[in-house]
Amino acid sequence: MDLEGFIKQTIRGIAGATATLQEELEGKGVIVNPPADRNLDLGTVNLDAKEAHLIRVQSVEFDVAVTASSEGAVNGGVKVKVIAFEVGADAKHGRSAEQVNRVRFSIPLALPPSKAGENNREEYEKSSGPVKRNLKSTV
Repeated sequence: MDLEGFIKQTIRGIAGATATLQEELEGKGVIVNPPADRNLDLGTVNLDAKEAHLIRVQSVEFDVAVTASSEGAVNGGVKVKVIAFEVGADAKHGRSAEQVNRVRFSIPLALPPSKAGENNREEYEKSSGPVKRNLKSTV
């Protein structure tokens, strides 16, 4: 799998799982991605506070091994692929001629707000006016 595809698949999986779990666990006392207040105290959640309406930005950390190969690349460029390491006594690797590099990076991500966060934001907006949102993509 190429690096771009791996990143897209990972973030889609995280976002999709978050939204699915929010729906499945609503009303069961579990809050996936609880709202934050200005203190951003991650250890507690005050669901009744209209101040707790902020959406958390979390970093998705990646630590991947990649290979660079000119084989199959477009216009003579380099094609980067994410590789998986096999574990076990019988594992054989056919990539001995390729150089493996390790790449670490993070991507900030704001997940869908929980129902509690949406409710708190509505209460906050009633008393303080609309919440400014700047979610324009810079990519």
